[in-house]
Amino acid sequence: MKLVNIFIYLWAILSLGFTQSYDPETGEIIRDKNKSEIQFDPLTGEIISKVKVNSTFKTSINIKQLAYRDANDNFNTPLTWSILGGGISLFSIPPLAGLGIAIGGENLGFVGFLGGVSIAVGGVPMLLAKNESDPSKYVLQQNKLLPLSKEEKLQYIKSYSKEIEKKRIQAIRKGQIGWVLGGFGSILFLTMIFS
Repeated sequence: MKLVNIFIYLWAILSLGFTQSYDPETGEIIRDKNKSEIQFDPLTGEIISKVKVNSTFKTSINIKQLAYRDANDNFNTPLTWSILGGGISLFSIPPLAGLGIAIGGENLGFVGFLGGVSIAVGGVPMLLAKNESDPSKYVLQQNKLLPLSKEEKLQYIKSYSKEIEKKRIQAIRKGQIGWVLGGFGSILFLTMIFS
């Protein structure tokens, strides 16, 4: 019984690859024409035109939605951004806090320390996320982007960059939390071992 089911599934999948188009008037197979070159009236089945159908893709989509979808599809390294971005931003705390203490002097050393920490935790992830956030040339050469005007391409690039930066910052924030928890866990583990 299992062999019969496997045969039926295999036959169904293979038959999808052998579909053909037929002329509704003569019943002949259309071999040399692309499906988009011939239009038929849906009620009568008569040929309306043999002109290639122009795509309405450009007018039917929102550029920002397209950029948002492409950015989500192309952002495939959240773990790398979490580990490296979170680590880099947290490891920048000591030098920036030290710089804040040096600038604040004796009286405002604690304020300088807090400023350095806030820049390391808040500002460094934004700087890391903005690094090379524009879409690559490969992304910009997709067929769906070729008919766009210069203004639409600039809007696409801006929206794409914003979404990529947002995804990177989210990953870096998760990495910061992981690094902090890992650090506290390591300290707790070491104190338990050596006490």
